[in-house]
Amino acid sequence: MRPRLVISWLALLGGAWLLFDAARSLYWIWREPDPVPIVELPSPATPAIEVPPGTALAKLLVPRLGIDVTIREGAARDILRRGPGHVEKTAFPGMKGNSVIAAHRDGHFRPLKEIQIGDEIWVENGTRVRYVVKETRIVPPSEVSVLDPMPGRWITLITCYPFYWIGHAPKRFVVRAQAEQPPAYKRSSRVSASPKRSALIPIRSKIER
Repeated sequence: MRPRLVISWLALLGGAWLLFDAARSLYWIWREPDPVPIVELPSPATPAIEVPPGTALAKLLVPRLGIDVTIREGAARDILRRGPGHVEKTAFPGMKGNSVIAAHRDGHFRPLKEIQIGDEIWVENGTRVRYVVKETRIVPPSEVSVLDPMPGRWITLITCYPFYWIGHAPKRFVVRAQAEQPPAYKRSSRVSASPKRSALIPIRSKIER
């Protein structure tokens, strides 16, 4: 009877952990974002300047997956707790080059497990840029080539993998999407109906166009 009792307790603990993980994921995905303004980014002709960590840079939308989140500057732990972070020294979201965005697999980027080639990714910050997913990859954490600059206009989304791994995940899931030229916009009814968008009002900061 003792082995059966141990197995029962293990099954109970496993079920409790799964429920906790699901609740935590839903909280981070669906919670109301902070009502912060999005900073205006410099134009390609403007010299690069530093943006304070945590600054809201743009909106990131993946309409088919229901992702509608704010990208903030930096990828430090405290920033990623609040949402996706822009990896420093990569292109700003929506601009030429390779813009790298990181987020947690058990939070805002959990829906990426369902991403498909051809899915649309939108970046909004005054202008709207439409990207199309070209590839997904699973790489080791040491694979830093995903941060390298690229010709054209790309966005790279990175999160830990496997998505349901307990503890520190051993790999990284990478999504790469290329902007269409010229940028076009197609608003998803699922996203546009969100009441959260009204809280994000672009303003002019010390970054001038």
